[in-house]
Amino acid sequence: MGKNALLGAGSIAVVLGALAVLSKFAPGLFKGLLVAGIVIVAAIVALIIAVIVFALKHSKSDAQEVRDKKNAAGKASVSSEQSEILAKGRTNLMELRKLIVRIKDREIHKKANDVCAVIEKILQTLREKPDKIQNTRQFFNYYLPTLNEVLTKYRRIEESGVEHSDMTQKVSNYLTDCKNAMEKQYEGLFANDILDMTVDMEAMKQAVKRDGLASGESVAVGEGDDKINLTL
Repeated sequence: MGKNALLGAGSIAVVLGALAVLSKFAPGLFKGLLVAGIVIVAAIVALIIAVIVFALKHSKSDAQEVRDKKNAAGKASVSSEQSEILAKGRTNLMELRKLIVRIKDREIHKKANDVCAVIEKILQTLREKPDKIQNTRQFFNYYLPTLNEVLTKYRRIEESGVEHSDMTQKVSNYLTDCKNAMEKQYEGLFANDILDMTVDMEAMKQAVKRDGLASGESVAVGEGDDKINLTL
């Protein structure tokens, strides 16, 4: 170890001595070697930085790819038929909103927009749970078209200038009922999730009791004479 250190120190001394001689007797050559050394060192540093940057970018790219794959796996696939049904529902919703803009009565206008807000939530949920679309065909085939038809006729009556106060009240009541029905339709999309969650919680509760981890349960700690019972 000491011998290697002496050799290293001697080598450094020789290099420094050589550089001192060059700087004294051949200043031009010394400056050239110094510049060349600086350029080489700068090139090496630049190369190291480039390698580090490339490695970091590659690492981030790989991480993003993993996240994208996880997200793609987490999203349920939508068939062409389901996509067509959802697109039709989205078109119906856009038509309803365009129609509502032209309705003058403030109460009808507000209630109709409230119904559209629930419809928007239903469509978004069905996009995430396409397996539920089959159970909501009535929503697409009857509820949305009928709502569109009612509001279209109301707008025509409103624009006609004829007395329609009784009809306004009927449409207002209809929209209230429609909103309640849409909210139940929306809640129904999570019925299985609520059931599954309830079953999971009950199963875990029973497991906790069985393992003696529930509140008020005694848990044995230790063995033999050192065994004691703890009440949680």
